[in-house]
Amino acid sequence: GWSSPDPDAEGTCRFSLDGGLDFSLSSPDGRTIILHADLGPEPDAGTQEGADKLRDLAGFAAGAMASRRSQLSINEGRLQLHLAFPAQAPAAAMLDNARDFLKDLEWWQAQVRRPSAMSSASPFSFGDGFNMNFLSF
Repeated sequence: GWSSPDPDAEGTCRFSLDGGLDFSLSSPDGRTIILHADLGPEPDAGTQEGADKLRDLAGFAAGAMASRRSQLSINEGRLQLHLAFPAQAPAAAMLDNARDFLKDLEWWQAQVRRPSAMSSASPFSFGDGFNMNFLSF
């Protein structure tokens, strides 16, 4: 049900789907298709909240490598999500890649929006995530 968008001067096609699923598709070398989405500004590592958020996102990215093919990165101060696959893939594989990317995009958008796990730490917690909330007096 998608209409074919016209590529821009750089050959990139942009899509904007319901639910804020905005992404682009390009093939810079004609052999690889790259799906790309901007997830917003990089958290400010100069603040405790931003550093905690970056730590959370890095942990999610490491854990996601086992089950998600899209890669999270930071480029020019922006969080970015990418998925690359061969342009010569069968049509069904291309649709599967697009569906997987959109699922990943939705998941990553939720991770970026949610508060850092570290920012809600107890005053009795240590900086490394160890928490003494089990103590009750």
